[in-house]
Amino acid sequence: MRAKKISEPESCEGVGQLLNLSLFVMLLAFFIVLSAFSTFDADKVEPVMASLESTFTSVVQAEGDAPSIIQDPDQGGGEGNSIDRIEALFKAQIPGASYEKNEKDGTMTARLPFDRFLTQALEIKASDMSAAGPQEISEENLFLPMLVAVLKTEEEGHVYQMDMLLEIEQNPSVEKNTNPQGLQTDVNRIGQVAQTLQREGVPEHLMSIGLSTGEQGMIHILFRPYERLDPVQPKENPLEATIPAISQETGP
Repeated sequence: MRAKKISEPESCEGVGQLLNLSLFVMLLAFFIVLSAFSTFDADKVEPVMASLESTFTSVVQAEGDAPSIIQDPDQGGGEGNSIDRIEALFKAQIPGASYEKNEKDGTMTARLPFDRFLTQALEIKASDMSAAGPQEISEENLFLPMLVAVLKTEEEGHVYQMDMLLEIEQNPSVEKNTNPQGLQTDVNRIGQVAQTLQREGVPEHLMSIGLSTGEQGMIHILFRPYERLDPVQPKENPLEATIPAISQETGP
């Protein structure tokens, strides 16, 4: 039986594939050897990388800059300060509340129904506030950890304080005489919120609570820079610095 004769087109095609594969292997081996014997010159690479960054990126990051949780005035100009982050956090979690920000003083106030603050921010049912002590916060709650992180972030040498005032219809001093039981209930409610926030990580010195006259069931929250109280140091008497000391000498 005769062997089948390979046609000329099929033979040329097989030779072409083999030649391409051989050329690819040779080029691969060449670049591997070239990479093995090559050296890295940082002085020559730096201008090339700078040129590529300036061409294909809008912001060039200098060598040695690393990500940091501390805001860099040169790199974090568009990130906003702590008050901006608190405002964005509250507006995202509790839309529709009344917000007012003072850029000059670095303060922000939020006014909203107390029950909405419980359910939307703390994710606590108003009916659960009947139990004494701090309330359980769900592990899925992301509002409180972010709020605690912002309050603890030091900015321009200070951190931020959170003041909460629960509004009641009458003056607290008057309601103490007319409705002492209702006043005690309001005190317990705002106190439970403070205990819950403190257990979740808000430092005690960065939080204060109280009652104020206003619309019943509303809460007024103020965020402001925390001012550390330095102990009073005894002042030097200016007369002691001007009167010379008198030395007594004893005779023989």
